[in-house]
Amino acid sequence: MAFCLKALHNASKLEIQDLEALAGYRQATPQEEEAQIPKPELFSFLQLSPRNTPNTRPSLAQCATHLELLEVFFGLRLRILQSPELDTAFGIMQDHETVYRYDSAHPQRQPVQLADPNWDEKRRAKWPIFLSIAAARFDMWARNSNETVTETDARSRLQHLPPLDIVMVWHAFLLNPKSYQEYCSNLNLKKLQKLPFPWPDVHNAINSREWTFRYTLPPDASSFYRQTFNLEPDLFQSLVETSKLDPGSRIPQSLFRLAIKVAARLGTNARGTHPPLNTVELVDGSASGSTLSLLSLLRPIPCPFTITLANNVERQASFVDKMHRQLWIRSPFVSGTLSRAISRYEKFLSLFQLYPTTMFVPTLDIDLVWHTHQLSAEVYEKGAREVTGKFINHDDTITKTTLSDGMERTAGMWRVRFGEDYEGCFCWDCEGVKDVLGEEEEGGGEKDDDHWGNVGEDLIERVQKEVEYYRSVEVARRKGWERLPVRDSEG
Repeated sequence: MAFCLKALHNASKLEIQDLEALAGYRQATPQEEEAQIPKPELFSFLQLSPRNTPNTRPSLAQCATHLELLEVFFGLRLRILQSPELDTAFGIMQDHETVYRYDSAHPQRQPVQLADPNWDEKRRAKWPIFLSIAAARFDMWARNSNETVTETDARSRLQHLPPLDIVMVWHAFLLNPKSYQEYCSNLNLKKLQKLPFPWPDVHNAINSREWTFRYTLPPDASSFYRQTFNLEPDLFQSLVETSKLDPGSRIPQSLFRLAIKVAARLGTNARGTHPPLNTVELVDGSASGSTLSLLSLLRPIPCPFTITLANNVERQASFVDKMHRQLWIRSPFVSGTLSRAISRYEKFLSLFQLYPTTMFVPTLDIDLVWHTHQLSAEVYEKGAREVTGKFINHDDTITKTTLSDGMERTAGMWRVRFGEDYEGCFCWDCEGVKDVLGEEEEGGGEKDDDHWGNVGEDLIERVQKEVEYYRSVEVARRKGWERLPVRDSEG
């Protein structure tokens, strides 16, 4: 079996290096023929999730929607960093240097324009600018949304799904449960504290047909935030629109320079103990009327958490990148991956009850479920207390050295307690192997070495075919094919 796994990994590596070789499928005609990846049934229990009770654990559908949302965040950051329109809107320009060099075709030296060596660094400054604005918008939304939360016997729910930038800040804030709890308590936001994350609405707002998982607010939500909160429903698009204004109406250089300072602060103290940058600082007298109109979301409001909120999002970027690299949401075995992760998370929580003074470090799959659980603040607090007898905070500011030591300790205690390996490979191929082996074990009956030897050969073929097809679809999706590949059995 070990040899089979090695062969499967080697085959996948070669396949990834030669993706053009995966074009052995026909294109869907019509588009309705396409395989839906992820499958709709993965989300079929979203509307039927149990009520907001202490013993609620994250469901498979909630974890799957979380994977979708993380892809949305990844795509948003990519769009911001690569957007030439935002370069223009923020007044970010290349500083070209002209030098004179000899050309073999000309007897005299010719002028050559050199690229700006700091161009990439300048463009990266757009992200902290965006985060500083998003943090201010979140604070405004949170203070006003508490009164728009509706409560019934079954659950609390938001009247309208928030804009994407606000969801991103909210998401990262919830992953610091102690800080979020203090924030809601200090501002008397009791309804917001009880609010479960709006998973069904988030899923419905995401277009998983696109490789970037485009997030779009419903029209009624867009109108609500414009008219009631004076917030633009799409911050990215609103900022892009400034690139179409006259130069005098764009975001002034003074704001851009201030954002560079914000970027520096984001990296200096992960716990946000620097004096916070109040949003009033982000609008100065040099801004034109058009700019002030666009950036009304930055008007002076009490926002002591601005830098802390932006820091939260920045720290989550690493986890977002890891989830994007795994891309479980596009895997043919995502259901099994998430089911196993939920089961492992329950064991992980039990360790806190068994060893209350020990710090445990989650693997990537467990961390996904843990994050999903925390996104419904009250459900998480009560659920964690029910299992462990105490509130379990999630500290994402721990150093890499501490995490490494904690991972080694957790793996050892996991093996002692559950008799299983803690860490492992979570690639599509290995997850497929786990699925197939699980099916074999569920089949029951005595199985000798010959049986498992035959299973190993069959396993490679089954897993390899599934992975090959799903990769082909994803490659076509990223190449912008209008019609994705289909297998004849799906035609």
